[in-house]
Amino acid sequence: MPCDYSKYPKDWKAISLRIKEREEWKCKFCGVKHGDLRVGDEVVRAGSSEAFYASENYAAGLGPKPRCIVLTVAHLADPNPMNCDDDNLAALCQRCHNRLDMPMRQSNARKTRALKAKQGTMAL
Repeated sequence: MPCDYSKYPKDWKAISLRIKEREEWKCKFCGVKHGDLRVGDEVVRAGSSEAFYASENYAAGLGPKPRCIVLTVAHLADPNPMNCDDDNLAALCQRCHNRLDMPMRQSNARKTRALKAKQGTMAL
């Protein structure tokens, strides 16, 4: 889901860069590095022979698609995008960020479905 940056502080890019640098460009939860590759459940260093063979295997239809790890900055305890206190922010990989946000997304989805059902606009 795309991020609505209009809900974030104007200096969000500078804030997120500072947090990524603080975490040394590694996921605070699982430790993977920005720019490395996730191949299935394995993480391989970008530019390594493992990454090369993973890409070749995928191209030949023999393995999973290598996916580049991109760090994002997550709000931990308080999901309010304007709460940019250092202790509320962490650099996370996409997998860890999605796991962190999953309960909130599920709750929002339930509320949306209930509202649509109440309005009679729920598609069958």
